[in-house]
Amino acid sequence: VGQVIQVYSLFSEVESGGRTYLCVVRKTMAKLAETALLVGDRVRIRDLGLHDEQGRPQAVVERVLPRETILTRTDSFKGTEQHPIVANAGQMLIVASLREPNVRWGLIDRMIVAAQGGKLRPIVCLNKIDLATGHELEEADAALGHYQHLGISTLKTSVPQTIGLDALRDALRDQTTVLA
Repeated sequence: VGQVIQVYSLFSEVESGGRTYLCVVRKTMAKLAETALLVGDRVRIRDLGLHDEQGRPQAVVERVLPRETILTRTDSFKGTEQHPIVANAGQMLIVASLREPNVRWGLIDRMIVAAQGGKLRPIVCLNKIDLATGHELEEADAALGHYQHLGISTLKTSVPQTIGLDALRDALRDQTTVLA
């Protein structure tokens, strides 16, 4: 059993037992699957005993194990069909800058809805807070307070000022996180 870490058109890379396998999907499984293989999928593989030209072991994905979470995005043209993009992550870190460029709260709201719809825990991280004026910081604090009231974790960070970086590391430690 391993976890898909990369998906190409016909191949995928699966990490299992400290090794990274170059895999193809079993033909009958590919025909019957409702969705394509996703990064994050846990899969059962069969080692073929072969290696590719880069020395990676080769395997066949025999089965996709049930997904605990799934993040989807809407088709950009029709806006009605959902396309899965990642599976089995525990949380989504939504990073936005307060300035340069200015924060877009509506986009953050949509990302929160997508995360919660896929059973991921959203975390809103507002970066570049060192660039904020007093009024901008008040507005940002009010918005972050609203998210916290809804049970959403929030962080304020600044890399040059090293503000909030320890809290960010703590939030990411030992978690499978989607970055948005």
